[in-house]
Amino acid sequence: MSKEKVATIASSTRSSYLKGRHLIYPLGLATSLFFLWGFSYGLLDVLNKYFQNVLKITKLESTALQIVYFGGGYFCFSPIAAEILKRKGYKITIVMGLTLFALGAISFWPTAHFSTLVNGKKAFIGFIVCTLVIACGLATLETSANSYVTIIGNPKSASMRLQFCQSWNGVGSFIGPLIASKIFFSGTSSTNLKNVQYVYIAVACTAIIVAFLFIFSKLPENVTNDQQSSSIIDEIHSKSTPLWKQFNMIFAFVATFCYVGTQVNKFSESFNIC
Repeated sequence: MSKEKVATIASSTRSSYLKGRHLIYPLGLATSLFFLWGFSYGLLDVLNKYFQNVLKITKLESTALQIVYFGGGYFCFSPIAAEILKRKGYKITIVMGLTLFALGAISFWPTAHFSTLVNGKKAFIGFIVCTLVIACGLATLETSANSYVTIIGNPKSASMRLQFCQSWNGVGSFIGPLIASKIFFSGTSSTNLKNVQYVYIAVACTAIIVAFLFIFSKLPENVTNDQQSSSIIDEIHSKSTPLWKQFNMIFAFVATFCYVGTQVNKFSESFNIC
């Protein structure tokens, strides 16, 4: 099938996109999601070092946070989130992600409250579970938000909108450890988990507020009712190259895997050195 025909189909299925000031509010909400998961990831590496000091766990044991965050949340739960997105749409999927995120963050409070030096390693298991729930929520948000910002506006500026939103992910990743290092390791806070409770309660409240904004806002789903376009898209899918033969995608997957693995390793080790 020719590229011209594919382009025509794409434009026909996305003809009702937002323009001008009508795009600002939905894009702002979507951008807040990028900031939230960047901020949460920024807290992760600081918690790694913090739990070593307070709960008296080893460096090897502390890496369980990264394992469940990326392995359990992103690697295992992302396909589930993608299927929910396909069946239920963007709004429900995003609200579900924010709900899981808030639930995991709120769970930090009782886990930290009942943590002592005596049951430090058992308490750490509780924090691992909390981190897993948070990661599942963030994986859901990332699965839905990345594509959502590309389809709500003009297709020609989709990459620009995505880069703008992703820049706020970097801002959150920078602010997260900056705030955490000041709050977690200041004064008597460096020997207890009290401030962890308040930080994650604040994070949970923020996620809940954003979730309510999504619930009560009229946001475009960008779902086409054009049966002709749908049938043509099905035809494209039936004639497309099998996934295992798409070498560009395979190489991109390997490159991303190596990049993220290296990034996580270096970030976590840098906090252990500091």
